[in-house]
Amino acid sequence: MTLLLIKSSEVGGELVDAFKSHENNVVIPAYQFTFVLNHKTEILNKAADALSRCSSLLTSMHAKVVGFDCFRDLLANDSCFAPIVDDVLAGRHFDFVLHDEFLFRDLPDLRRVHTRADDLVAEMQRIHAATKTNLLESSAKFEFEADSFQLGKDDADAVIDGNDDDEDTCGYCANGYKSSTYKPGNCGSAPCSLAKSNGCTNNKTCDINPENTVTRHVGNGELAMDKISLQSTDGSKSGPLNSVHNFIFSCATNSLLLGFSRGVNGMLGLGRNPVSLPSQLALAIGGNFHRKFAICLPSKPKTKGVIYFGDSPYIFYPGYNTSKAIDVSSRFSYTKLYTNPVSTAGAYSKGEKSAEYFVGLSSITVDRKPVRISSNLLSINSKLGTGGTKISTVSPYTVLESSIYSALVKVFDEAIFHRNVSKLAPVKPFKDCYTVGNMGMTLLGISVPDIRFVFDNSVNWDLFGANSMVEISRDVFCLGFLDGGSRPSTSIVIGAHQLEDNLLQFDLAASKLAFTSTLLLDEIECSIFNF
Repeated sequence: MTLLLIKSSEVGGELVDAFKSHENNVVIPAYQFTFVLNHKTEILNKAADALSRCSSLLTSMHAKVVGFDCFRDLLANDSCFAPIVDDVLAGRHFDFVLHDEFLFRDLPDLRRVHTRADDLVAEMQRIHAATKTNLLESSAKFEFEADSFQLGKDDADAVIDGNDDDEDTCGYCANGYKSSTYKPGNCGSAPCSLAKSNGCTNNKTCDINPENTVTRHVGNGELAMDKISLQSTDGSKSGPLNSVHNFIFSCATNSLLLGFSRGVNGMLGLGRNPVSLPSQLALAIGGNFHRKFAICLPSKPKTKGVIYFGDSPYIFYPGYNTSKAIDVSSRFSYTKLYTNPVSTAGAYSKGEKSAEYFVGLSSITVDRKPVRISSNLLSINSKLGTGGTKISTVSPYTVLESSIYSALVKVFDEAIFHRNVSKLAPVKPFKDCYTVGNMGMTLLGISVPDIRFVFDNSVNWDLFGANSMVEISRDVFCLGFLDGGSRPSTSIVIGAHQLEDNLLQFDLAASKLAFTSTLLLDEIECSIFNF
């Protein structure tokens, strides 16, 4: 029964050696671990996508000016320029240069530009030579746009900040990452195979292109290994420090930190792949350490949440008696986790499955009254990977396909208006806001109609005011769901606000989700634990 805990919203530090045994449960001390899970409540939330995936290879980039192609044909037939082109090709004319079949006056600065362009093209060809076979076999499409890249293959477990201060060394880990126990992920090694590396870098380490799943941008990086510090716990108190050797991660550029909350230095990968943190811990520790993790997001600003790795107990304390230990795993309900057969990353290779966590939602009710939803939207299209329901911390609020959102609001409005409330103008990003009216405050938040998610095994997940509404001001509350448009890739994305003060356990081996519904029923909050 081993647990790992990440507990600070503003954590920094270095990877340190400390894992000496496999007893009990494990936690990460806030002052020793480089990775950060940063969760902020309501519209301030920009949590790294802990339940998602990271992408990889940039395969090609080009720019095209419409109408210029015809110049190539005109040059060959022009009475003035055709002889010059022939002389340049024969090496007899040095006042002009040909680049991409275009003729340029050979000015010194332009020559340097052309030479540098040729060098850059040659370097890109060399970098991607190792992935040529994979690219030819892939049916994925790649394109360069104004500010985004569509990329191929996904898999890398973590993004780590890599500085470019040291110009005398090459490689992202060499530039700014300092550790005496660091090991490069050498090309052709088993870790590179496990991480599905796409090629080699200049310094012969495995090429990894991790994705910032908040901004959906991809950067360059390289595979690396190091020790990580872990601290055990029995669920109620801290145990001895230990270490995991040869933990696989990737160093990357600073640009991948854009869009994260302040103080975040990287991203933890908790997705369903071999190099995610839960998978690596289970492989390294073995024995009774199960490939599971549990997450509990706090609802109040500047408080700490927790992630456990391994199995229960998960001990929390009620606000009315902070010495009364309660193992909240006794509150668990269970439902199946599904695998989307098509990757939900920004771009992917043919045949890749999604690393995200999908559940079988069969219906939604408001005060027991059903919301009308097309069954096609609730199932996953096996060919396209569209539809269905997933859980993602990258979304601050639950996002619903437009027809689902409209149907939910319709039933919700019918149930709430007898409480003497009035509809107000939208408050971005919310569309449906209300006056307080006769709605009072309870332990479960403002007293509004209950929203229930019903799963395909007839298990219910109830949402009360604390998780269904967002307080805008003392007198104004908005429905904490967003309209995701008419053609989202996933019909329902259960977001972070709906997860707050709920403990969710993801069992990767058994493909099973355990959840408590709100802990506020027992006056327990995710921030009240004893570590």
